[in-house]
Amino acid sequence: MSFSGWEPKKLWLTPPDGGRSTEAAFAEGFDSRADGRSLVSADLDGDGDLDLVMRNRAAPKLQLFENEGLAGNVVELSLRSDGGSPFGEGAQVFESGRLFPVMLARGYASGVDPVVHIGLGTRAVAKLEVQWRSGLRESLEVKAGQRVVVVEGAGVQQATPFTPKPRPEALPFPSTLSALGLTSTKEFTVVQLFLKGCKPCADEVPALKAIEGKVQLVSLGLHEGPALEEAAKSLGITWTIGPLPHGIADVLSSSGSLPLPLLLVYRKGQLERVLPGPRALSTLVP
Repeated sequence: MSFSGWEPKKLWLTPPDGGRSTEAAFAEGFDSRADGRSLVSADLDGDGDLDLVMRNRAAPKLQLFENEGLAGNVVELSLRSDGGSPFGEGAQVFESGRLFPVMLARGYASGVDPVVHIGLGTRAVAKLEVQWRSGLRESLEVKAGQRVVVVEGAGVQQATPFTPKPRPEALPFPSTLSALGLTSTKEFTVVQLFLKGCKPCADEVPALKAIEGKVQLVSLGLHEGPALEEAAKSLGITWTIGPLPHGIADVLSSSGSLPLPLLLVYRKGQLERVLPGPRALSTLVP
């Protein structure tokens, strides 16, 4: 047992304009409850943004949090010094009034990548001042989108563009029946989302049976194969069923979970309303 275990992690996001920071650990997938003891931020995949690695007291011993967001304008500096540390330890980088020290350790038991990561917002060029441990001070201009090697007294010696990151595809919002892989056979189509063991979903079934002849009824479950049929049977669903297409649950989710019960009402193939249960069906479906 640990006195500091199971504490929720915090992740603070600051807007590019420097406005008010907001806590976003859950929304950004950093809500681990593991007993973290050390944390390292580094650009592990060379795509220009910082990933996180957390070392925990107990299993899982290591957790990797890959940054899948789209990187803005960024430069990364690897400093080399012959007279001092080969990693440039002790040097300081200044950019737009901000200080970035070159360090090999930070926090409790956390060794860190000595690369200096500088976010530039909308600026395409970084104007830098490097204060070396020897006392030498150099001015540099570096274009965004690359990692550069800076050698004391010799300036930029090598520049490597970041690995391109594919732009994530937008998840399909079910604004039409075709987004669900369905076609319209009646003016109104009511799509029920269901899950085995969902009592509110079972409570919907009698109300849906009452309109079965008036509308096209389809139930889409968060199951596949035999488990889909088993779940539908356990809830008393007797009309057309199918699996919920991949990604649709994420689009409709709230705070990381799909709110059930949930009905999607379509008219002539177009989404008319999203209902939390069948109560308001009578106002939409004649």
